[in-house]
Amino acid sequence: MYVRRLRLADELPIFVCDSYLPVSRFPELRDADYGAVSLSRLFEETVGLKVERAHQWIGAAAAPEDVAGLLEIGAGVPLLRIERVARVAGDAPIESVEAFFHPGRYRHYNELPSLPDEVAG
Repeated sequence: MYVRRLRLADELPIFVCDSYLPVSRFPELRDADYGAVSLSRLFEETVGLKVERAHQWIGAAAAPEDVAGLLEIGAGVPLLRIERVARVAGDAPIESVEAFFHPGRYRHYNELPSLPDEVAG
């Protein structure tokens, strides 16, 4: 099943999130309310599964026309694009995501711990 969500901050569009969910395995997801809570919380409350890990890729992309309209920017404007696959116990994928972030309203933050020399190379 495909779910598109537009997230706002101070009534301004921040990002568009397109999620693909395996409703064939979890039919109770079909009638869930996707507007109020995070999908991780929704999975726990609806099907009793906790997201254990996810793989995520971050890069730049040109804004697709439909996304540009929702983010109130021009089509083709560079923006941040995140792809993610979330998995539950047993390594089963429960969500595939493609998200597009407004270039002037979002910053991504990571805190990186220092690594021992033998790991850091």
